[in-house]
Amino acid sequence: MCGISGIISKSDVRQIIFAENFNKILKHRGPDGNGIWYSKKNDVCFFHTRLAIQDLSNNGHQPMISSSNRYIISFNGEIYNHLKLRKLIPEFKWRGLSDTETLLELIDHFGINETLNKIEGMFAFALYDVNQNKIILARDRFGEKPLYYGFYENNFIFTSELKVLNFLKTEKNINSNSLNFYFNYLSIPSPHTIFNNFYKLSPGCFIVLNTSDLDTKKIQEKKYYNKKKIVYENSNKEIKNYQKPDFLEDLLSSSIEDMMISDKPVGAFLSGGIDSSIICSLLSKRLGKKIKTFTIGFENKDYDESIFAKKISSYLNTDHHEHIFNDNDIKSIIPKIPLVYDEPFSDSSQIPTYLVSEIAKKNVTVALTGDGGDELFGGYNRYLLTNKYWPILNLTPFFFRQVIGNILGNQSIQKYSEKLNKIGVKLRNIKTIKDLYFNYTTELNMASRILKNEYHNQIPKDNFQDKSLIQLNNVEKMMYFDVERYLPDDLLCKVDRASMFHSLETRAPFLNHKIYEYSLKIPFDEKIYKNNTKVILKSILSKYIPKKIFERPKKGFGIPIKQFLFNQLREWSKSILFDKYYEDPFLDQKEVQKFWELTDKNKLDLSSTIWSIISYRIWLKGK
Repeated sequence: MCGISGIISKSDVRQIIFAENFNKILKHRGPDGNGIWYSKKNDVCFFHTRLAIQDLSNNGHQPMISSSNRYIISFNGEIYNHLKLRKLIPEFKWRGLSDTETLLELIDHFGINETLNKIEGMFAFALYDVNQNKIILARDRFGEKPLYYGFYENNFIFTSELKVLNFLKTEKNINSNSLNFYFNYLSIPSPHTIFNNFYKLSPGCFIVLNTSDLDTKKIQEKKYYNKKKIVYENSNKEIKNYQKPDFLEDLLSSSIEDMMISDKPVGAFLSGGIDSSIICSLLSKRLGKKIKTFTIGFENKDYDESIFAKKISSYLNTDHHEHIFNDNDIKSIIPKIPLVYDEPFSDSSQIPTYLVSEIAKKNVTVALTGDGGDELFGGYNRYLLTNKYWPILNLTPFFFRQVIGNILGNQSIQKYSEKLNKIGVKLRNIKTIKDLYFNYTTELNMASRILKNEYHNQIPKDNFQDKSLIQLNNVEKMMYFDVERYLPDDLLCKVDRASMFHSLETRAPFLNHKIYEYSLKIPFDEKIYKNNTKVILKSILSKYIPKKIFERPKKGFGIPIKQFLFNQLREWSKSILFDKYYEDPFLDQKEVQKFWELTDKNKLDLSSTIWSIISYRIWLKGK
């Protein structure tokens, strides 16, 4: 895992200055070494900071030049099947054991398109073709590794993190549309970024820039992994000749075993949920490897799930590491969190992700995660709500649902919560009436918009635009859009920045494209059946862990953000919201005041919005 960046420019002096500063800014992504490569004409410069995982020798040093001298690469990520792929060119004399060399020589032998379809892994890389004088940027199928690009004056810049742009002492204009996305979704979706003229490379894509096109800024984008096409070709196709859970278990085991490739210690996050538990179970029981597992807990028992992780760890006999954070710990960490991210980002689960990455790094360099299990196998509560209530609500006019939702959303949360508690109804997973309203109206209205083709119209047209999603039910459509948008732009962004801030590499066994494609073939009722989610995963897990240990309602990986903002960090929060120093031209201070007062008086819980404002303003002052 590494940090990559580079510049295509006509100024030699500028390149040298950029090289020194870009590598310094990205050192947390690669503390084990750094490198710089210049073209002979000095118009192309690649930078690299290295977190050494495979082949710790100098044979893995980057930027790396191919044996033919045609290609230069700066690569971030892991190619899990790279040793198997070396057999495709048996006559080649390898210099070392790094996956970077494998990738580079595969491209030299087979070209970029064929190579991207052969490799399995998470990656973002920049490739310079000396013969054709062009730059290629590529990103993995699901967007596990980040890659930004854009134009600064007459220079083309690419980078793992937008933080490197802080070095540019020129005005960077904020994109107001991106800011609107942020306040609606807590993150900014690809290909947008917070800045004008800078973009995220979309998952499953690569772009090509001829260096002669710097002035015209002409870029070609190509999609090598089209998920709409994959959905069309795989959804609910009949599966024959094998037991579905057994085959999925084999795929998962193979993916996990491939991801154990490392010359540094490997462990796993263990939250006690289904996804992380199945990863640890297959490693410990089926593959016979004792591993280090990591979890965090909180003194606030309403948010503490460490006891469940501890039970599973004990049953699997893992080398378990647990840390319980108190309120003072959290209070000291929250103000730092927005600075970890490149652009405004405020999914509050970023805080526990930061914490578990911090404790894991003290023991390992690589950690496996359960990311992707919910999106592929139907794990979210909103899927249950949509599946259960959509047939009824679909009979109600769209406008009427909005009116009812707004009425619910503006009532006193405290009043309704107390009444529900008196009659024995406890909102275990949905903690407030507003959350209930949000889950019902937002997610169900989303399904309604999908049926109206509003989402279809927002995505660039291709051959699979009209026919690819029509065969899916409403929940399956939501799962598809979560894989396309929520997974890369929120969850994977969160994990990448939090882990790499601590120089920790994370790997997600569920995000193997073979597993994704197989998940589309599984009948819907083996994912969600009545009030049960992830049916097929639970079937596999029950072979290794008693159901009584892992079966319980799903809880989010979060902290009581409202409690901290309005109590322990009250004065700090108010200073960022109301001091003139933090005011900005995009937000109406009267509305900000209203959000605070409504939440402070328990009339509405707008703490998520308030956290997004605070995160944005801290980021804005630090950019």
